[in-house]
Amino acid sequence: MCRAVTTSACRGVLAGCILLAVTAPGFAADVSYLPGDYPWEPAQSYLAIDPNRLLPKFSTLGKGVEYRYYSSVRFGVRLESFEYRDGRDGVNDALQTQWRIKLHTNSLLFDWLPFEGRFRATTGIYVNRSELNGSAHYADLDFSGATVSAQQLNGLAQEAARQLRQSGYREYAPRLEQFASTNTQSLTINGRTVDLRDVALVSARVRLPPYAPYLGIGWRNVDGKGVGLSYSIDMGFMHLGRPRVEYSVTGSLVDAARSYYGSALDERIAEEERQAEESLSKYRYYPVVSVGLAYRF
Repeated sequence: MCRAVTTSACRGVLAGCILLAVTAPGFAADVSYLPGDYPWEPAQSYLAIDPNRLLPKFSTLGKGVEYRYYSSVRFGVRLESFEYRDGRDGVNDALQTQWRIKLHTNSLLFDWLPFEGRFRATTGIYVNRSELNGSAHYADLDFSGATVSAQQLNGLAQEAARQLRQSGYREYAPRLEQFASTNTQSLTINGRTVDLRDVALVSARVRLPPYAPYLGIGWRNVDGKGVGLSYSIDMGFMHLGRPRVEYSVTGSLVDAARSYYGSALDERIAEEERQAEESLSKYRYYPVVSVGLAYRF
């Protein structure tokens, strides 16, 4: 029969048979039977979640839960789900910054217990829906009709040019330096407040690849069911791969710079994204340590 189909199809059928043979006993243990409404009807079956197989966990990926099937004394399958959220807001003079981190990972893990005991070797895959977002913009300032002298204005321009040179944007500094050397006009602000949020807004987003292979070791109860303590400990590494970095720079000041420099500004931003991805790709291996404990009465 295998001669009539391709080699890959034969391998697929063989893999499916092996998977069915390994996992079928575990699934069968989670099937509950209820009698029908009439005694002459056969028993109806349905899949039900066994609470003894659930275990709350804390890990370097956040807090979550584990659900496990052990179909034999040597093999098992586990499903995990973790989530972690954090964020910070800051103000530095007129500059407001904020960042948010969201980690949401689900896993499909395969356990092998070589000694038919507590120790296990694990491989599998994590599915990531994780990203880091950050932004910076100027806050609204209340000048109350204040006047900025020409000397103060030129000093600000020179400081901005110096910061551009230190940050690697050397080509944008000469214009500001030229302005600072020739300007003789002061700046008067009429009105109580100035909305600076639309002047420039810089945001960044870092997204992880959706799939990450995992390899590790761990320990668990021999059965982990019934009355008593249940535990699950895992240590390993997740291969994250190369993250995706996206910068967004908007605002009236940015529009003016883009109209003057043209595509050079966008090319510079794209280069910054590439360099950030190169730097982050050095940390492609993420340590995963998780501990789960439960006591059932």
